[in-house]
Amino acid sequence: MKKIEAGVVWPSLAPMAEAKGYKILAVWENGFRNITTNTKPIVKPADLAGMKLRVPQGKWRVKMFQAYGANPSPMAFSEVFVALQTGVMDGQENPLTQIYSAKFQEVQKFLSMTGHVYTPAYLVSGKNKFASLPADVQAILTQAARDTQAYVYTQAAKLDAELLDKIKAAGVKVNEADKDAFIAASKDVYENFGKEVPEGGKLVKQAIELGKGMCHSARPVSVVARVGCGHRRRAIDPLFTRTLARWQLFRSFSSVSSPRLSSSCWPAWRCDSGRRGVSQVRDSARLV
Repeated sequence: MKKIEAGVVWPSLAPMAEAKGYKILAVWENGFRNITTNTKPIVKPADLAGMKLRVPQGKWRVKMFQAYGANPSPMAFSEVFVALQTGVMDGQENPLTQIYSAKFQEVQKFLSMTGHVYTPAYLVSGKNKFASLPADVQAILTQAARDTQAYVYTQAAKLDAELLDKIKAAGVKVNEADKDAFIAASKDVYENFGKEVPEGGKLVKQAIELGKGMCHSARPVSVVARVGCGHRRRAIDPLFTRTLARWQLFRSFSSVSSPRLSSSCWPAWRCDSGRRGVSQVRDSARLV
């Protein structure tokens, strides 16, 4: 996660975002996406053959699971629980925080730790609006965002194990997946992403290289507060509380759309393809 931030986000994604009118203040955490099903554990992409799998409304996620042999269907997150409960869908994919908070453990039998997509949460403001704020306010907000970033990373590692234990306690069987097999099956998706998204191929290759040598159990999958989304988790921490207060101050200065945490899915470590261009970061907070 920290490697992606240092090697990909600040040198590559942040300038792209600014060119489109967005200023990234911090990189917070939403987690790696894993697959839950009612049919069988997923170890390799071939295990997904013909499976009805709910995915977000993004074309790269659809293409990814089509490449794996699944039958992906975009669906609003609010509809997923009932779709899984009634058998309309066999499974879905999300970070542990969404899986647990949406109570998917009540209607799914298996959780496969595929880690196929990493979803950071970007704290984003309109570039021009941020520049119009007094210099001292800009400095306070920037510092608060970065201070909270360290807190988020610490909490990420801690909450990963807690969420996984809670899901297991609910009776869900958990298994590790063959990530090399998923990377290999994603090759065509990577190539097409690189052709359609400027610098996309370079970023995918860089992210995979950064992940070499990292074990799955070491990577943080966590939950943080996400403003403007349907899933918000408040952490009882003085620093976090102060930061949220400062962020509310920032929002009060804004006459445009309220800044919010925006998720964007980029490959990390030994995970697979990113799905969205930076120009779409503002809309991606609605997709989980």
